[in-house]
Amino acid sequence: MDSKEIGERIRLIRERRGLSLKDLANSLRISSAYLSQMETNKRDIDAKLVYRIAVELKVAVEELYPKVGEVESIFPYGKEITRFKVGNKTFAICEVNE
Repeated sequence: MDSKEIGERIRLIRERRGLSLKDLANSLRISSAYLSQMETNKRDIDAKLVYRIAVELKVAVEELYPKVGEVESIFPYGKEITRFKVGNKTFAICEVNE
């Protein structure tokens, strides 16, 4: 899944929640034009902003990002929950053992 698919998923979930582009953009403190460009793949999507969008849409970030695949944990302080890609970068979400 590339950023185009992520943008499409953001739009789909936003519309299902009954939020206008302007409503979501205002809650994120970004312009409607900027959000529209992300949803239509005219602008790259920053991972931190996608996280904020997931929070505003009340969905797990994994619903917006693809899983890259199951891998053996390489994290000494906890287990890996999921991985996702944004562009050519891979990110991991981990559960930390206290």
